[in-house]
Amino acid sequence: MTKKDFKKRFSLGKLCLAIVLLLILSPVIIGLICAIVACLLGLGIFAGALIIGVVLICVVALYCGIGVLLSAPLVGSFYIGISFLSLGLMLMGVPVLIWLSKWIAKICKGTFNFLVQKTKKALNKGGKYDEEKF
Repeated sequence: MTKKDFKKRFSLGKLCLAIVLLLILSPVIIGLICAIVACLLGLGIFAGALIIGVVLICVVALYCGIGVLLSAPLVGSFYIGISFLSLGLMLMGVPVLIWLSKWIAKICKGTFNFLVQKTKKALNKGGKYDEEKF
């Protein structure tokens, strides 16, 4: 890049405009970032609570099933069956939760890359906004 191209792309007016826009839009950008992080954190907490809940159901049902097995064999076997059912659901659900978290991360990465590319295109064009391109 020559000195003339540098001055053309990064003039004082564009720099002042970028600083003013950054000052005006920074609360919005920070708010959006915080909202996205809070949603992802909420999904992570939900997934963790779901896994812990299923594990607790498994342990409690197994304990109750073994305790009741001698006094009421059908009820005890039902509780033990519920314990194994919840264990199976957990073993099926963990890979699904991992797949969902990877999918959400992929969508977030794609959205971020799209926004970065659009910003770079706008800056390379000299800061001109073209509605047909966006």
